[in-house]
Amino acid sequence: MGHWHKRNDPKIHRHVREANARRGGDARVVDPAVWKTTVKDEQRSLLRRRQRRLQVCMEPAEGSSVKRRTTVKNSFFFARYADLGGQSLEKFPSQVYICVRAEPGAVRNQSQRKKRMFNDKVIFVTGGTGSFGHVFTKMTLEKYRPKKLIIFSRDEMKQWEMAKKFADYPCIRFFVGDVRDEGRLHFALRNVDYVVHAAATKIVPTAEYNPQECVKTNIIGAMNVIQACAINKVKKVVALSTDKACNPVNLYGATKLASDKLFSAANIHFGENETRFAVVRYGNVMGSRGSVIPFFQKLTEQGGDTLPITDERMTRFMITLDQAVSLVWTAFEDMAGGELYVRKIPSMRVVDIAKAVNKNAKLEFIGIRPGEKLHEQMITVEDAMHAYEYDEYYKIIPPILGPERMNKRIKDGKPVAPDFHYSSDSNREWMDTAVLRAWLDNIETNVMV
Repeated sequence: MGHWHKRNDPKIHRHVREANARRGGDARVVDPAVWKTTVKDEQRSLLRRRQRRLQVCMEPAEGSSVKRRTTVKNSFFFARYADLGGQSLEKFPSQVYICVRAEPGAVRNQSQRKKRMFNDKVIFVTGGTGSFGHVFTKMTLEKYRPKKLIIFSRDEMKQWEMAKKFADYPCIRFFVGDVRDEGRLHFALRNVDYVVHAAATKIVPTAEYNPQECVKTNIIGAMNVIQACAINKVKKVVALSTDKACNPVNLYGATKLASDKLFSAANIHFGENETRFAVVRYGNVMGSRGSVIPFFQKLTEQGGDTLPITDERMTRFMITLDQAVSLVWTAFEDMAGGELYVRKIPSMRVVDIAKAVNKNAKLEFIGIRPGEKLHEQMITVEDAMHAYEYDEYYKIIPPILGPERMNKRIKDGKPVAPDFHYSSDSNREWMDTAVLRAWLDNIETNVMV
């Protein structure tokens, strides 16, 4: 553990002055008693100068109203004492250092820990060449500095195309393999710290007509991932689920429900101090490959004036890929093992989705496809007994973990009502056509593949 340098330490002031002289910047020592006002002024100045980040690290002075070490929300990292006269200032010439005074020990601030979660770690993404994998890779490389980010998938052509897209990132590795092959997973997962399990057979009619293949990927594949991660002592694993796994009526949903149960139960089999497993569940991903929005867009681009709708009453949950990635990050940060995270997201009528894509199109109602639901659920009334609400998500904690383990995972969550259920038709939050149309106007930045 380091110690805090005194506010009147002349070395601190000297190094800050030297930093100013080298950079022509605004680094200076600020009285902690007035740090909030100073930070706001600097943030406004930062925006005017179009500089990227504001770095603030405050030391509480004796007798000050500031009672603890503090960094502003958009600070980049805690500067160590050595950074004042070192190369760190040169590496980030667009940062503004107001008061760089910090402990040369472990970073304790929670937001800082989250920013450092994947730094110098090895991340492994199954099914990483899909829509989620592209956005997860992009956002993770922008926010963190992983030692390696391994994309594991069975399509070498998609890997080749993805490699060209991320050619500027030497930390990315590509492994060809299939989650059905347990031996390949054992080999590929050596020295991995975090795993995102995104590989799945997802298209509902495809699963209905090819049930054996769906079971092999979604259930056997999940078992293989669990076994390989546990044997290789991976720290944490987050598996992606779907709203169709809640009260399923199709094979895809049934296999994903089985997968969810496998990942939750794995925490009992491998003990509290071994690999931790959690699940995130979300709804229709806006613009992802195989979803309804690209389908409607393709028909419109081909000159079609009619869009097929299965049923005019149908509703769906709507989530962006960015939100899906954020939920996975939240799970990694928060999980103790066994939790199922459900993000709060809006619903939308499929009829309104079609109108947002092409407001002049005629709608043709063709009937529900095999295995399709009118409305989707993500939490049933039966789940409500073990569900807890947080600011941006719900958390279902399986009762098989036992009371002691459940309490450890609840944290500051509030129990939902006994009759609570989270369904796309009775959702409290709805997305209208104007919001979706605005999102579609920026689809190049919103959708990766």
